Amino acid sequence: CVSENAPLIFCATGWCCTSQTIINLFQTLYKDAGISGAISTIGRRQFVTELADKCINARIIQALARHKHLNTTMRYIDINETKMRSAIDLLC
Repeated sequence: CVSENAPLIFCATGWCCTSQTIINLFQTLYKDAGISGAISTIGRRQFVTELADKCINARIIQALARHKHLNTTMRYIDINETKMRSAIDLLC
């Protein structure tokens, strides 16, 4: 059972990683992959958007993203014309 404040990721030392540790890790991964201009929030946005696309409750996504406010989580969810059309098609 994982509490709301429990760390999701641990470092090799067994301690929880800070957000800066994760940011640094992603910067290294992007650099090693030859991707320039990428930032750590790209992966975070993708994670949140994919959960939303699978109809996961927004409050669950908020908890997983560790956002204090739901409106922060909502800003991370990408929308586009195709998604909006699919939503309308559900009504037909």
